Parts: sequence; structure tokens; C-alpha cells
Amino acid sequence: MGQHSELAGLSKRELESLKDNGYLGPYARVVCQDRVSSVARKLLVHVRNKGDRHPLYGRYSARDWHLVYPELLDFVAAPGVLNQLKSIMGEDLILWRSHVFYKPPRTGPVGWHQDFGTFSGEDIGNNKPSLVPTHLPQLNEAVLREYLPSATRLTSPETAPDLSDYWDITVWVALTDVEEDMGVLKILPGSHRLRYPVRLNPLPDSDFWQNPFVGIHSKDQLVRACNDSELVLDVDTSRVLDGVPVEELTYEKLKEIILSQLSNTRGSRTVLTGVDEAGMVTLPVRKGDYVIFSERVLHGSLANTSDCERLAINFRVTPSSTLVYPFRTRGDFVDGFNLDVSQHKNVLLSGRNLNPRNVTRSLSARP
Repeated sequence: MGQHSELAGLSKRELESLKDNGYLGPYARVVCQDRVSSVARKLLVHVRNKGDRHPLYGRYSARDWHLVYPELLDFVAAPGVLNQLKSIMGEDLILWRSHVFYKPPRTGPVGWHQDFGTFSGEDIGNNKPSLVPTHLPQLNEAVLREYLPSATRLTSPETAPDLSDYWDITVWVALTDVEEDMGVLKILPGSHRLRYPVRLNPLPDSDFWQNPFVGIHSKDQLVRACNDSELVLDVDTSRVLDGVPVEELTYEKLKEIILSQLSNTRGSRTVLTGVDEAGMVTLPVRKGDYVIFSERVLHGSLANTSDCERLAINFRVTPSSTLVYPFRTRGDFVDGFNLDVSQHKNVLLSGRNLNPRNVTRSLSARP
């Protein structure tokens, strides 16, 4: 388990390790166990129920619950964590996104994937960059839009593009204990030096596919979840059953039809040419422990083969000069994951807000 000083930030040795391996940690929790458990209970109410409505997004979503429950900010704004992030990306930082990862018992893995900071929606076949690092003048929205098409043209791994420095770092926090059989986080150290080919496959054959029928036990539940686009995270399924004689079909037959229709949607799959998984690191942790990593490093999670729920949350942090959701400046408020982000705000974690085009609030402000 990694150790760090509350005030010192990262040591030179830790920074070298991040450069070499693409990740750091696990580090011991910075929030007391009772508060971790309290947060977990709140989030489980939402993620267990696909009929839940996110206050910001109007439908089921695992994103940005820190804008609803400000106590979640303690995980990333604690002095020890924040000083670590400052060591990597400088003083002026914003939290632009968080995501809750819920793995019920007996659910599948999340495949290897990496992201070069665009978060364009390639998980579901879209290409709409969410971030433009304005402090890197060689990168703009047009260049970032080319990342996905160029990755689909690759036939073998290539040296990763030189992006000069880190401009999106993830802090991944376990909200329950995570043993090896509970869908543990996996990382391939050093893989951030290469950019791997990507293919857009039928959605059920993508890296992020999870069984959408978990927790659905009747035909009525299935039809409602499908019609209300609650079946598959970020995917609009409201028209999938149009013209289908629902009343005449069995539950199992409807599942077949829905899976067939979902195969028409594309999702990304990373081509693991030349990957030696013998070097894979898995990270079992106690609740509240956290890992810091670059989104460029290959990461994913194993299947949860246990009878326990696994809950985690990640926080994505970028320099405050980064333009978040560039399409909003053109009056377009739907991101690459089909969410209306008109109510979204960045949280200024440290320093100054260096991009006036961003919608940003202070750390102390409450929803």
C-alpha cells in the first residue's frame, strides 16, 4: 500500500513511477470508513435501480453524482490527494467528471481500454470530444476528432502521440472492499507508451458491454426499461421495440430481439496485438483506498464472480485551462454519451479558473 505525506504531494520517485508505469497506488483512504459507507449507501440506491432519474440528466446515469452529493468531493479535494494531483498537473485544476462503477454479483469484466483524453463516446460508437487542452497549442477539436478514426485504421500498436504532459488524470476510489474475485481493477504497467488499435464492433462485442438483463425478471420490466432507455447505459433503446408484437412474444424471445437490435449499434474494442498480460497488475483494495492513473494506460476490470456487490467511483481532473464540452460553446448540449450536459458544472479544485468559456463553480459552493 502506498504511503504519502498530507502536504508533500508526490515524491520524485513517485513521479518517475507514474511516468514509467502510468499509475500510482493503491493509497490508503483519506475519508473515514463511516463516511465511505454512508456515501456508498446513497449511491447504491441510485445505481441498483435503472428506473432512477439523475437530477441533472433526467434519466438513469452513473455520472457526476458529486454535483448532487458534495461530500463526494472529499475524496478528491482532501489535501493529500489534491497535492498529489498538483504535483502531476500544476496548481490550477478542475474536476470535470465523475463516474460510479457498480458491479453486481456474477457480472462480467470490462475489457482493456485506454483514452487519450478525448472522452468522445467511442464506447457506444460516437466521436464527440469532451475535452480540448488549450495549454497544448498543437491540439484542437479537429485533431482530437481524428484520434478515433486513426485508431480504427491502425493494424498494430504504435508509439503513443507526444501530448507533452498529462492533461487528464483519474482518481479511482473503492467504495466497498474489493477482493480479487469481486471485479478488481486491472492495469497493464507501461502500456501508456503505446497506442493500440481500436475496432468498432457490434455493441455486445465491445469492451464495455455488460449484461443489460441483470435485475430484470419479467417481460413488463424489460419492455419498460427498453422503452425508457434504461436498459443499456447511455444508449437510446426507446425505438428498439417499434413494430414488435410484444404481447405475442415470450420474455426470452424479446431478449433475443433486443440483443439483435443492439448489435446494430457500435462500440469500441481495443485490439490487444502484442499485449503480454503476464505483466498485468490487479489491485485488490479496502474501501476508501484509491489509485491514481493516466487514462492512457490500458486498464479494465475482472469479472465479479463473487456474491458481493462491488462499488467504486472515479474522479477525472484536468488543468483549468482545458475547454470542457467544447460543443457547448456552439449551443449544442448533448455529449458523445447522449447526455444533455446543459446543467453540468466543473468544480474548481485548486488555483484559478483559466478558461472563462467553462461553466465552473467553486469547491465550497453547494448544489
